[in-house]
Amino acid sequence: MTRAELHRLVWSKPMTELARLYGVRDQHVAQACDAHDIARPRAGHWQRVEHGKTVETAALDNKNYSPEAIIIIEPSVGRPGRVTRGQTMRHLKDVRHDPLKADAGIAAGK
Repeated sequence: MTRAELHRLVWSKPMTELARLYGVRDQHVAQACDAHDIARPRAGHWQRVEHGKTVETAALDNKNYSPEAIIIIEPSVGRPGRVTRGQTMRHLKDVRHDPLKADAGIAAGK
């Protein structure tokens, strides 16, 4: 999608809905916005909308990026040194000592 499309979506629906729609986490949508200078609604924005209060929509800032720039939102791969679901500290210790062994363990679902 383009920056302009993401900007329009971010200001039309809560991040959690967008994340469900695209199969990613809301943090990934937020990170994509931040990385491409797309303003996001502040905390409480959607509650104000729900209660019929006036809210302001931030314009898309095109100073650093074109509105037609393509953005791909992907889940970030686990950060090095962090334990992810299904891994144990023992597994991480094995990774540090023998990366090939660790790759085989990951492929086998260990």
